Amino acid sequence: MRKIIILLAFSFLFAQNSFSQRRHAGPVCNYRATHLEKPSFSTEDTQKKINGSVYVRIKIDKEGNVISAKAQSGSPLLQLEAEESALKSKFEITRLSGEPVEVGCTIVYNVYL
Repeated sequence: MRKIIILLAFSFLFAQNSFSQRRHAGPVCNYRATHLEKPSFSTEDTQKKINGSVYVRIKIDKEGNVISAKAQSGSPLLQLEAEESALKSKFEITRLSGEPVEVGCTIVYNVYL
């Protein structure tokens, strides 16, 4: 039986037109997932009992959709599935001064196969 624990570790940053980040000087943003896709690893991965954390840096658009995902660390055998799962996730819209904004944050997948 596999157990996947998903933690959201958000760095409180927002992006304007590029993925380059600036610190958000206002109140703490509320980045809550409305749907967080869980990775489904292959039987081969399960048999190898690969464990560990995969940190996936994501960018969320103004509608709460994940528009980019790039694994920053973790087992290379787990990174691709973690990135694909992150792209299928959905988040509440983040607003700054009442206007929707794009944000950057990190999803941490703690994987125990």
